[in-house]
Amino acid sequence: MTTVYAPKDAAQTLAEQVQAARVAGWTRPALTELTKLTPAQLWRVEHGNAHAHEVEVLTVALAKIASGEVKPPAKAQAERVDVKAVLASYQARIQQLEEQVAALVEAQGRRK
Repeated sequence: MTTVYAPKDAAQTLAEQVQAARVAGWTRPALTELTKLTPAQLWRVEHGNAHAHEVEVLTVALAKIASGEVKPPAKAQAERVDVKAVLASYQARIQQLEEQVAALVEAQGRRK
């Protein structure tokens, strides 16, 4: 079976549109889910080498993105951690352990 590539101008236009979607928050996994293309196919399209059969699939998906019919996936928010509070709790625990060790050493010294 011979691979038929899309015309270079159409492939370049698709590449630019996919890249714009990526900048707008569309990740490759989200785009592959929307288009049902493989990650490798999507990567190839992003680099200006679309196969002819991918043009229609991508045109439909990119039109949905452009119209706002579909939105990029929400980014997961990283949990904020109060580093100073965590450090203070570790330091307090270290101090407790040091006191326990000192008490054990002192108790060992009394036994002898």
